[in-house]
Amino acid sequence: MLPFGGQAANQAIEDGGALGMLLMDAENDAEIPQRLHVFENLKKNRTSIIQILSSVRIGRENEVEQKLRPFVQSESEGKKILV
Repeated sequence: MLPFGGQAANQAIEDGGALGMLLMDAENDAEIPQRLHVFENLKKNRTSIIQILSSVRIGRENEVEQKLRPFVQSESEGKKILV
């Protein structure tokens, strides 16, 4: 990642929000490991996208389009992933 993207602070805020949403209605401690597993999978995908986009300057995202494809599904594939 390029060091000037401010990714760490942004990702920390995203992590807090995501963990809050995933854990807020857990009814018992037994649910927590599965919910953390969901978070881990989401985090890996999101981090991969950020890392790839951080390898190019703004306006040149098309240079890494092929690298992004494994991590982003199009709306025609049934899901919309916000980047």
